[in-house]
Order: sequence, then structure tokens, then C-alpha cells
Amino acid sequence: MKNINIILFVLLLFSCAINKKQSEKHLSKLEQLKQLPKCTVLNHYDLSNDSISEFPNLSAYKIKSLDLSYNQIDSIIVDYLPKGLVKLNLSHNKLKSIFVFELNEDLNFETELKLYKKATIKELDISYNNLKKIYIGFDLRKLIIAYNDIIHINLSQGCLEYIDISNNPHLSNIVNFQPKKVDTIKRENIANKKELIYYDDFYRPFDIDD
Repeated sequence: MKNINIILFVLLLFSCAINKKQSEKHLSKLEQLKQLPKCTVLNHYDLSNDSISEFPNLSAYKIKSLDLSYNQIDSIIVDYLPKGLVKLNLSHNKLKSIFVFELNEDLNFETELKLYKKATIKELDISYNNLKKIYIGFDLRKLIIAYNDIIHINLSQGCLEYIDISNNPHLSNIVNFQPKKVDTIKRENIANKKELIYYDDFYRPFDIDD
């Protein structure tokens, strides 16, 4: 009888382990992430194709590279970004209208400086969305904004090394970043094939003081 009880107990444990694995399979990738301790440090986390419609609150986690591509996100909540984020992929979502990634103009200068120092993102992919205007007030190394409907870009030049503005057919060749300071620019299928000109350089020849 004792042996039978032991066998039944082992079978019960085995059954519980199987049920746990099966339940984990049904959890979304976001739900699996939220089961991890809040102090977890991750080099990369994949939340692509996870049927996410609202930007998730990941501010308690530290994630270096985050993939949120192929979801239904239509806006970003900056305060929800994970700590230490360097690379963010939001391609193939539903970001639309004006994509604002800037600081509150009502803040004083010292507060702005502190917030800018917290802007750790260096690589941003927001291609294949419905964006029309972009303002990014912190420094990036790499920016991909291909396949949108962008008509205006305003960037903090900083250390920008790579930008892809391809397939924005209404985007002018007159831009608000300095093309000559960028190592690599992809620009197929914008409004015209003329050389990209920085906004200030375009108007400078007409300035009487020059």
C-alpha cells in the first residue's frame, strides 16, 4: 500500500509539471515577461507578433533590446519604456499622426537636462507605420522610418550614423537634419531625387546678412 501511495504521488507531481508547461504555452510573450522578477536584466526580449494593442508598462524591467514589431500599437508612452533601453523595434505597428518623442516645453532647463540623460535609446526602428511627422529631441545612432507617409522630420543631430527615410513619397529633399554629417542615408522613393538639403542651408543663400 505504501508503494502504491508513493507511485500515485510521483504521478501527481508529473501531471502537475505537464499541466504547468501546457499553461505556459498558452501565455502570451508579454504575460511570460511579467512573470519574471521586476529586477530581471535582459539583453533582448521579443514581444513581436503578440497581439499587443496598447504600449505595455515595462518601466520596472531593464531591457537593452526590445522587439515590439508586428503588433497593433498606435502610440508610445515614454514613461513605460524599460530602463537602459538601447534598441527599440516598433516596425509594422499602427503608429499614426504626429509621433512625438520630446520633452515637455514647460519644464525648466535643469529638469530637461536630467530627462535627456535618461534617454538611452540609440537605435529606433519605426518603419511600416502610419506616421506623418516626427520630432525626436535626443541623440540616436540609427533611425529607420521607411514605409510611412512622412512629410516632416525634425531630429537632434547628435551622433546619427544611419538613417533610412525610404518610401515616404511625400517627403521633400529639404530636411531638418544635416545629411552631410550622416554616414549612411537610404532615401529611395521620396518626393524627388534631388540632393538632400538641410533646412537652414536651403534658406541661407537668401539671407541678406550672409
